[in-house]
Amino acid sequence: MNEAYQDPKHVASFGGVDSLYPAGEGQVSKKAIQKWLQGVNAYTLHKPVRKKFRTNRVIFYAIDQQRQADLGEWEVGIVEFIYLRMWNNVTNDSKDFEYNLGNGVIKSGRIACGYYETPIDISNTLPNGSGEDYIDLSATQLHVKAKLLKDNAKLGKTEKVAPLNLLPHSLYSQVDVSLNDRLIYASSNLYSFRSYIETFLNYGTDYQKSFLTCEGFYKDTAGRFNETDSAGDNDSLKKRASLIEKSKVLDMIGNLYFDIFYQDRLLLNLVNLKMKLIRRKPEFCLVAPANGNYKVIIEHASLFVRKVKVSPGVLLGHAKVVQSTSARYPIDRILCKMYSISNGSFSFSQDNVFLGQMLKRLIITCVDNDAFNGTYSSNPFYFKHNNLNFLCVYVDGNRISSQPLEPDYSNDQSIRAFNSLLVGSGKLASNKVIYINKEEFVQGYTLYAFDLTPDLCDGSHLNLVNKGNLRIE
Repeated sequence: MNEAYQDPKHVASFGGVDSLYPAGEGQVSKKAIQKWLQGVNAYTLHKPVRKKFRTNRVIFYAIDQQRQADLGEWEVGIVEFIYLRMWNNVTNDSKDFEYNLGNGVIKSGRIACGYYETPIDISNTLPNGSGEDYIDLSATQLHVKAKLLKDNAKLGKTEKVAPLNLLPHSLYSQVDVSLNDRLIYASSNLYSFRSYIETFLNYGTDYQKSFLTCEGFYKDTAGRFNETDSAGDNDSLKKRASLIEKSKVLDMIGNLYFDIFYQDRLLLNLVNLKMKLIRRKPEFCLVAPANGNYKVIIEHASLFVRKVKVSPGVLLGHAKVVQSTSARYPIDRILCKMYSISNGSFSFSQDNVFLGQMLKRLIITCVDNDAFNGTYSSNPFYFKHNNLNFLCVYVDGNRISSQPLEPDYSNDQSIRAFNSLLVGSGKLASNKVIYINKEEFVQGYTLYAFDLTPDLCDGSHLNLVNKGNLRIE
């Protein structure tokens, strides 16, 4: 009987009473077979489970990922779930590449021991497909601990290097967000610029001087953006350099700049949220007077996600509604585009910047090509005016303002350009402020804003969808 049961080639292998009885050729009764099965320590697909030893049930990410069962245990919080991602690749004794997700789903893999030679992207999934909790996306925060190395060694006492502003976001060039494996947001390679511009246009002095310091933000001294000496006149650069001197671990936390994270509706259960953050090279997110073999080592990255328990009646109501229609989330979508101007050109005209549904607000700025691609000696957040003397935006061939912007930066005649930023961003005649003044505007904070809403009131109310063709000249 034991031979038939243990032999995978036998038709009755690991079978039940009815399968094993013919294998006994009538010499063993069904009652005896049933009693014998109760003492066998083996897995079986038949009920009742006849394993005598204690077992722990583990949810695998996929059928071929059974190694996940070897990764140990996890803890689940009550109010906030911590989705922790760890890199245990520093010593020879620990080579597991672990994803520790709060609901018990774990991925694993193997990577080479030692520090990463190339930037590693972060890709994480927040499984919510089998739970009853909703997710409050607006409360999601990314926690990152990072340090700098040079030639795989700690920074020296005299090393003059500093991280770029908003390092948790400057580290990444692109962010992709998917719901149930359907891509709903992709930032191309402009995520760093989006996060920086949003920070300046949406938060005032008090917020930037308090909470944004948690994200490594310290406002650069106007006119000192290209300062590479951390002991120089850029106080912000000096402060950021002190945070990572001698390879100290820089501890940062902050919100993520995704469209769907900036709305107050909860994400339904049975929806898996997947995010992928693609790393930038060190030349972009570091400032130093000379090239060096610098590396940004992410020692820890975790995502704080707030889950909400809703009443059973609401769960049933939503479940019934989504059977006949889909869930809808009102979001303000932000699109970032980049256009190149040839070296030596004195004019630029671009058609079809936006074709179709017209946007509500337009922000324009200029960045040097070297800084955009990333060099240690340049700051990609140095928004230059480049002596621009004409700027006009057209929709379907019509100017959106009666007069184009015609600043004269060489003679300090740029007040209309600065005023366009206040008016176009909705900050004029309100207590909402932008943390720059007129003098700073022309010294590295040159942004042009245009309000394209029909009532020129870019508020939270809904406007009829307008379609057209936007051109910049």
